[in-house]
Amino acid sequence: MRRYISLLLFIGLVFWSCGEDPESEDCADNLSNELKEFADNNWTLDDWVTNRFAPPTHMYESMFWLHFPALWKLSGYHDLSLLISGNLANYLNLTQVSSDTLEVHPEWVETGDITILRDSLFYVNIGKYDQFVGGWADARDNWYWEEIDVGDSTEIVITTPLKDYYLEMFPNCD
Repeated sequence: MRRYISLLLFIGLVFWSCGEDPESEDCADNLSNELKEFADNNWTLDDWVTNRFAPPTHMYESMFWLHFPALWKLSGYHDLSLLISGNLANYLNLTQVSSDTLEVHPEWVETGDITILRDSLFYVNIGKYDQFVGGWADARDNWYWEEIDVGDSTEIVITTPLKDYYLEMFPNCD
């Protein structure tokens, strides 16, 4: 368990350093095709929206999904870029929006006219932020949370086995 927690802390530091250090900007650009394929096969916009509006009833260590504010809504500190096409693009006269708009218009996902811009930011965000854990294919029945000691405080991380495996695949960008 300690090794797992250490691994999560290490990966968290790698993600943080990739996002904050201008010299590490190419970190996210060096993601392997295997990592991207794994994410593409195991994280969906449909799952993310479904788990937001019909939260999983699975309980882990006396806590429900809705005990965690990061899972309460699709909008938040971070977002994904969505590409709009077809009739919806014509109706809105837009071709790109933030995933934050799905909080108000979740029905857009059902049109088939919304896709995720799967850029390096997408691949980093779905692994780094609890806000996106609902998009993992196993989130409905296998999500869980852990407290991780980060020195002078404790941080809660919400994850799934698929997300954990994804993070293990993530490159060391140092």
